[in-house]
Amino acid sequence: MNKRDDARKLKPAAQHMLRRQVVNAVRDGMKQVEAANLFSASLRAVNKWVALDKLGGLRALKAKRRGRRTGEGALNDRQAARIYQLILGKMPDQLKLPFIYVRPKPKEHGLANQIEGVFEAVQKTVIIEDLISTGKSSLQVVDVLRNAGLDVIGMVSIFNYGFDVAEKAFAEKNCTYISLTNYNALISLALDKGIVAAGMEQVLLQWRNDPANWQGVIKESEGG
Repeated sequence: MNKRDDARKLKPAAQHMLRRQVVNAVRDGMKQVEAANLFSASLRAVNKWVALDKLGGLRALKAKRRGRRTGEGALNDRQAARIYQLILGKMPDQLKLPFIYVRPKPKEHGLANQIEGVFEAVQKTVIIEDLISTGKSSLQVVDVLRNAGLDVIGMVSIFNYGFDVAEKAFAEKNCTYISLTNYNALISLALDKGIVAAGMEQVLLQWRNDPANWQGVIKESEGG
């Protein structure tokens, strides 16, 4: 399959075979970025397949019919309001949910804990982040939890810039992640609402592609 090909265009049987090959390679110790290159798949797809394997094994990789089933979809207004009332202003421990948090570094006094909360080794853990940029600080949390014996199955963030450096870093750590929204969605919404002029879209995307070397917008001088 050519690197530019979309695996979603394959027939279900071929999709399933490709996913199994990729996941088995990662299981055998291959890094996700290496598996993506070897099998001509995107890092994002490999990341997703590895996460599915962790949650449900190879059976979870079977290609499913795309689109929502009849009766599935977003919550109705009443359901959404009920959930909002249940969680508003509450911490996970108040909702009797397992919850820990990780300090940037161990405390300098007391028990010198870096992880606060009750947990047991090998517990499956999902990390909640507000923002993923380069992924450096987020993946430091992954290292802390894994070193403590926890099984980190992935990370969920509110926002993600979509930097290539982050995608590669997560793949090298074999850590899958998903985000509620991202930079592309932000630009799209800003364009729809007229907050950003249509001509600025490519400028904003260029910044995301290489923010360290971005030179900004070149404005023509008046009268010239």
